Amino acid sequence: MTPAQEQLVQQQLASGQFADATEVVTMALRLLAVVPLEALAWLEATRQNLDIAAAELARGEGIVRHRCQSKK
Repeated sequence: MTPAQEQLVQQQLASGQFADATEVVTMALRLLAVVPLEALAWLEATRQNLDIAAAELARGEGIVRHRCQSKK
């Protein structure tokens, strides 16, 4: 496994939901069997877009609500 994958497994173990790394990997494989890969790709793209949006808001680049309402 890559270091990032090992870190993810450790995070899941720390959550207390899994007894060992084998359980984490087994659950991941079960999910891959039932969740279409397109859905996983969409989820990752959405997660990246949310990260971008959060960074923009943190820089003050968001749209102020009252400015949106005044354009109605």
